[in-house]
Amino acid sequence: MNLCLRLKTAQCLHQRIDLEQLAVAGGASDSIFPLVEAWLQQSTDHWNSLRAIAGRKRDPGFRSVVDFIVASVFPELRAPCARFYAGRGPALRELVSEARRSYIERRALLFLEVAYAAFSEKRRASWSWALGLVRRLEAA
Repeated sequence: MNLCLRLKTAQCLHQRIDLEQLAVAGGASDSIFPLVEAWLQQSTDHWNSLRAIAGRKRDPGFRSVVDFIVASVFPELRAPCARFYAGRGPALRELVSEARRSYIERRALLFLEVAYAAFSEKRRASWSWALGLVRRLEAA
C-alpha cells in the first residue's frame, strides 16, 4: 500500500460515518442486495434507526450505505470493498455466489430489524450489541 493510500485510510478511520453523504446503493455491492436497499427506502424511521446504531462507527471510506452495512455486518468483506475502491479488485457481484448473497442479504436485514426494534423502543444500542443479538438469533 503506498503512503498516500495509507494516509487516506488513516484519515477515514478517524471520521465518523456520514450516511447522508453516501448513495444508498452502488459501490462494491453494486445493487446486489435489493431487499436491503428497499428496506432503507421504506421509512424515515428505518434511516433514523440506522443513524442511531451507526452513531460512533468510523468511516473507512465506503461509497454506499449498503457497502457500509454489508462490510460492517460481514467484516471479511471490508478488504474486498477496499480493493474494489482502489481499482485492484472486482465488485462483490463477482466474488460472492448467489447463495452467499442471499445469506448476506438475510443477515443484513435481520441486523437492520434489530436496530429498528431498539430504535422503536427508544433503547440505546451499539453496533456490536445488535450484531451479537443477530448471531444469537441465527443460532437459535
